[in-house]
Amino acid sequence: MENIVILSGGGIKSAVCAWRYAKDHELTLVHLSFGQAGSSAELNATAELSRELPHAKLIPLVLPHVTSLQHGGEHGASAVGATGVVGTPTHNSDVSTLSPVMLAGIAPMILSVGVQVALRVGASTVVTGITQTAEGGHLGLAPPEPRHDNRREMIHGLAIAFDALLAAKTRVKIETPLMDLSYAEIVQLAVRFDLSLETCWTCCASGLSACNTCQQCKARSQAFTQARAVDPASTVMPAHS
Repeated sequence: MENIVILSGGGIKSAVCAWRYAKDHELTLVHLSFGQAGSSAELNATAELSRELPHAKLIPLVLPHVTSLQHGGEHGASAVGATGVVGTPTHNSDVSTLSPVMLAGIAPMILSVGVQVALRVGASTVVTGITQTAEGGHLGLAPPEPRHDNRREMIHGLAIAFDALLAAKTRVKIETPLMDLSYAEIVQLAVRFDLSLETCWTCCASGLSACNTCQQCKARSQAFTQARAVDPASTVMPAHS
């Protein structure tokens, strides 16, 4: 059975991606913490998803340099503590403290880590739930200025780079099955797959329940409304420890 790497932020999009491949593949779910406020809740949601899938394992990873660079100030000096170890992100870190430029650079970084994991576990494909439209502020980014969304070009460029770097027999594909779908259409797929939507975490904040006020929460609510579906998390929120 072929192994597939799924990049998961604990939300609906990555859950739909995982269930799309779950029947015929072994799955390696990769969650990355880069100092975002909801990191702990995201990881718990991804762990819950891995338990629901028939052939899945979870690999949680950390990108400590992201917050270390931010804490080092505008010149990007390393944040080295008394022990000489670069500080790692905490679950109490607020993603809003990261500059927009650094946030914009996280997407290709996450894909690169996904390819590294694929090489480690012998997978030939990395799947991301990234979409062409930017509703909800992907990865906590503010709404983009009115311009062409270049995510499709970014994925294509990265695929070319990885193909150039890797030998033919170790090449890894990047698949974006949700690229042409709206958030509402993704919610409809989640309902069709009968996913445990109450355990999917899409909030930018930390805590035991979603804030229902951040950009991600508002985008989720709007998507359920457009999909004419009821969000179970709007009445019963998951408990995250």
